[in-house]
Amino acid sequence: MIVGRQNYPRKAAAFSDRLLRPFLIVAFVAVVATQLVESHAPATRLGWLLFAPVGLLALWTLLPAQRTPSAMRIALLLVFAILSGILFAVPIETFSVGFVFLAALYAGQLIEARLVAIAVAVVAAVTCAASSFIVDQFSPQGWPWWLGLTAGLPVYIGIARRERAAALEAAQEAAIESERARLSEAREAALLERGRIAREIHDVLGHSLSAISIQLDMADTLYTHDRLGESIAAVRRARTLAKSGIGETRRAVHALNEDPKPLTDTIQAIASSFGATFVVNGEPGLLNVETSQTLIRAAQESLTNAHRHAPGADIWTELTFSDVDSPDAFVVLRVLNGPSERAGRDQAIEEGIGMGLEGMKERAGLLGGIVIAGPIEDPYDYADGNTPTGWSVSMRLPR
Repeated sequence: MIVGRQNYPRKAAAFSDRLLRPFLIVAFVAVVATQLVESHAPATRLGWLLFAPVGLLALWTLLPAQRTPSAMRIALLLVFAILSGILFAVPIETFSVGFVFLAALYAGQLIEARLVAIAVAVVAAVTCAASSFIVDQFSPQGWPWWLGLTAGLPVYIGIARRERAAALEAAQEAAIESERARLSEAREAALLERGRIAREIHDVLGHSLSAISIQLDMADTLYTHDRLGESIAAVRRARTLAKSGIGETRRAVHALNEDPKPLTDTIQAIASSFGATFVVNGEPGLLNVETSQTLIRAAQESLTNAHRHAPGADIWTELTFSDVDSPDAFVVLRVLNGPSERAGRDQAIEEGIGMGLEGMKERAGLLGGIVIAGPIEDPYDYADGNTPTGWSVSMRLPR
């Protein structure tokens, strides 16, 4: 209902401009021409001489204003005002007196400069009054000549119509621009959401598939050593991980997980699944869902990569919380690993790395944080102080 009411003025204006106004002007010109044909007044011939250009100019006002240059439009309306002002006073007993009012009306509607439009209307009014005064000296009209001065008043109606049309056009353009901006924002939001879901799926699947691969490799090794019971247990753990990964993927796709996750417990469980040491510094407190999710996914990705690229290495996971009351409160997740106990690297572990580190950086950037990853050169950067080389991934986010 509201939309319909907003569109009604525009539809009414379009109906008036495209149908009603042309019909009325053409009908008016036709009626005056018919009256002149049937007129037997002494000034009928003079009336025809004036009516011919005045009628054509009245019909000209129906053409789109853009087709006529501004200067020519002013000149034609000025001629229309003068000739119709003279025709006003010719005693031919027709409705031709209305042309001067039309001239003033369209001066206000078709001339963009307000002062110029008023000046044309003043010329029409003065011409009308002057011609009435002169004709009244020879043939009294029965009404005062100064009433012709009112012929210029319709200019204000024309100005009001022009300004209203301009306002409607501006409102329409503003509505179009607003709709374009809304669609652009919607597209941008959709792209951001797609990127977030892509990162979410990558992190979930990367962690789940890597853990499943580890369990299946373990089952295969145990089976070859005739440790059937332990092999079956590893296969069952892989199946459990697959079910968990499917559930996590569904939640990521639908983006319906609004409940805060127990951050420290979740990261501790992830670290334990990789055999990593987990340490918490500071008071955890509460974090928003997006921050918690980002830290959890970063822990999964970092621990998975550490296990891939440094199999058998010691891994440390550290979660540090600053004072929540400080103006620049932050939380830092750090995952460190020592050198691999195995020489070389299996080419298969390179598959699926994809957007892992880049995805973490994008997630952190969206929350106003940073990610720093690189080799560790300081041997005392580890808890035991004896590890010569390794790798570190740190994510710092505002609380």
